Amino acid sequence: MENWGLQLPYPLQMSPPKCPILTTFLLSNCRITSIPEGFFKHMHALKILDLSRNPIMSLPISMANLKNLTALLLWGEELHGLKKLEILKGIFYDLQSFNIYVQSLHYQEEPREYVIHVGKMGCRNAIYSRKYIELCGCDFYINQIMLPPNIEELCIEECYLHCREEDLLFSKFIKVPLPTFASLKFLYIHRCKNIKKLFSANCVPANLQGLWVTECDELEEIIAS
Repeated sequence: MENWGLQLPYPLQMSPPKCPILTTFLLSNCRITSIPEGFFKHMHALKILDLSRNPIMSLPISMANLKNLTALLLWGEELHGLKKLEILKGIFYDLQSFNIYVQSLHYQEEPREYVIHVGKMGCRNAIYSRKYIELCGCDFYINQIMLPPNIEELCIEECYLHCREEDLLFSKFIKVPLPTFASLKFLYIHRCKNIKKLFSANCVPANLQGLWVTECDELEEIIAS
């Protein structure tokens, strides 16, 4: 890791590295720009591969041979092509990129576990569910945010709501095919400006178990009358 002089490309006359019992391969922050197509050809036992913090534009086809891979760590790679992804932990730096990913979930199965941060990293540490999303430092416009249908925990922190006075915070989320927020159990709203109302009487998440609202000085109603 952090070996800036490391070069993965090898001469064409050389065969790919043969590491048949290798299970963990950590290559983070090595300034690798490309990986030869056959590089992983003889690494069938590989379970954990860390390629994060490298300016890699595409992954080699030989990755399809890694049948035992359970963890792939990336930083700055497109996600909507990973159709069999089971666990996702990562950051989207803007709402547009996040929306594109959520939109792709309409055509493929969503991960069974995810921890996703959108915008900047917030201050929450404790997470109580398998499907958590945090929106921090984002500006909410009309119908701008998409969320996965089975989200269980949502944190909204230091966001600004662009709306009319009568608008509800949860009217800004684009509705998905399944009942919106049907699985939502925990909701945190912290230091958000221009929020006056959260829910209407007919859109309160039915399975909500915990609600924390702190330092939202303009809030008037949790459930709008």
